[in-house]
Amino acid sequence: MENEITEMNNDTSEHQGLLGATEREMMLAVTGQHKPLGYPRHPMKMADGQDYEEYEIPEADKRKVFEELYLFDNVPAMDEVMLDMHSDTQFRVSDYKAIRQDGGNFLVAPLYANYGGTLLDWMPVRMISKSKDDKEIAVCVVAQEFKRKDGDDE
Repeated sequence: MENEITEMNNDTSEHQGLLGATEREMMLAVTGQHKPLGYPRHPMKMADGQDYEEYEIPEADKRKVFEELYLFDNVPAMDEVMLDMHSDTQFRVSDYKAIRQDGGNFLVAPLYANYGGTLLDWMPVRMISKSKDDKEIAVCVVAQEFKRKDGDDE
């Protein structure tokens, strides 16, 4: 599955509201705004018209940047396969995108521009089955793991 994205549903016509906006607000509420990372950025546009910038992270720095921006305990391996629950798409962690939007730096799924899937929308494939009920349970598990970057669990 190297550098492969498995799309299960790629219809972008059913977007509601601003893609990823709620998740970005939640993450900024916990971490606050960030200084830009020291990497070049290029402008991008989401399917719903929002603008953002995507960082150009050298392969040698991908792990370091991922660990810096990851908000949970137990940082996954770069070869771990995740499910982006917005797009119902599987991808390897190493295929993540780092973006700058709304004054923050965020980890997002490879198809972020089309679906708005942020780190909060990822679930390790090994932890869920194909059942829709399991995806709802997965959301609860992710919510329980969410913690403040500074270690305060309140």
